[in-house]
Amino acid sequence: AINISRRQSPPRGAYPFGAWQSACTVLPEFFSEAAKQERTTRLTTMDTPFLYKFLLGTMDSDFQAEDLSPTSEDLDTSFAPDGTAPSSTVDEV
Repeated sequence: AINISRRQSPPRGAYPFGAWQSACTVLPEFFSEAAKQERTTRLTTMDTPFLYKFLLGTMDSDFQAEDLSPTSEDLDTSFAPDGTAPSSTVDEV
């Protein structure tokens, strides 16, 4: 698997001939749905199909079907937005 993955990689160099895109030269068209779909298709079918299929195959289909979006019942609201415990709930030592 490692040897196959090493042989498959996105083309080196600058977009559109390579997979690297400079933030200095990026154009709005780069973010269009058609351009994103083209890059995804190229990456998963031409550049790294083995890695793509391997990762999909290792994912548990039951896990993918689960709804992972949190609800108010699932959220722990005991912490402040900055991640610290509110002073009223901190145990004093």
